[in-house]
Amino acid sequence: MVRGGCLLVAVFLSLVLPGLARADDGFVGTYRLSGREGVRALQGTVVIRATGSGLALSGSLGSRGQVELTGACAGDEASFAPEASAAPTAGLVGALAGGDAPASDAAATISVRLRANGPGKLRGEVVDGAGRRLMTLELTRRRRALIVHATGHGPSHDNTFKSYGGMIRTYYAALGMQVVMLPAASWATVLAELVRAGDDGEPYVRVVTLGHGGWDGPIFGGQLSPWMSASRWSELVDAVRRGTAPEAKLLVSACHAAGSNRWESWRPHDRWVERLARAAGRTVAGPAGITSTTFALRHARALEGAGTFAQETRLAAGDGVRAIPSGGGIRSGKRLTWEQVDAAASAP
Repeated sequence: MVRGGCLLVAVFLSLVLPGLARADDGFVGTYRLSGREGVRALQGTVVIRATGSGLALSGSLGSRGQVELTGACAGDEASFAPEASAAPTAGLVGALAGGDAPASDAAATISVRLRANGPGKLRGEVVDGAGRRLMTLELTRRRRALIVHATGHGPSHDNTFKSYGGMIRTYYAALGMQVVMLPAASWATVLAELVRAGDDGEPYVRVVTLGHGGWDGPIFGGQLSPWMSASRWSELVDAVRRGTAPEAKLLVSACHAAGSNRWESWRPHDRWVERLARAAGRTVAGPAGITSTTFALRHARALEGAGTFAQETRLAAGDGVRAIPSGGGIRSGKRLTWEQVDAAASAP
């Protein structure tokens, strides 16, 4: 058993904080698509990616073929249309335009409109230039989990991180998630994968990291926190925003990841999980005080609402922090607003 000291298991469970996340991160992702055009059913997989100028949607509409559309979002809605140069007889444009419609008119007037319809879900329609609905669409984001296990700490520790990561992988797979295991000896590896996932339209709904850690966060060849390596901290914040979906969840189960527990007085207001939650616009949870890798699976289950936490835990979200006692579930404990948290930190 590896326990105490710096041991960490981090499960990134992200939910959006108002005004902090990118405007388009509610749309980026890989989706299972279903739809109808009259009595005809549509099935396919589409990917929505962020681009320098907005969004891009690509993929299959089943028998409709491949589509390549560009668009932009405004609030909780997004609109897409073919490029003016798109081949009018290919995929969506050709299917909706019909053989008798002028090619240029079809490419210019067909558009797809999507809007948020709950966590990881979009609803929309395909319309013509006059606003007439031609299709209805339902999109469900593919649920993907990333499990990062630290390396470079010796066979005993490395194998423990990997072993408990494997247990969580099995648990998440049983919940229907696609799971990726990633060994990492440095933060560069972790950040690169999160950025890649966002850029490729494959944001994660769970990210679990296992390794050593403390008040300044997880250790992957060093630590990143607001109190040290400020520029690298900004890289972490950006990577979490880009590589996780708004409905994701993040738990950091590390020694002192949520700062000191009720019996400790050292660095009472340095709570890494809270700082990441507020900076990245994501929900982040973790234990206060010393923890153990052996709690990893229990904590992952508790954050899914299945069971209780093995120790004092703090869950930071958009509306503040919940202080959960040992043996409590995700709705246990006292809820503090961010104003109350700030007031406590500034009190003499």
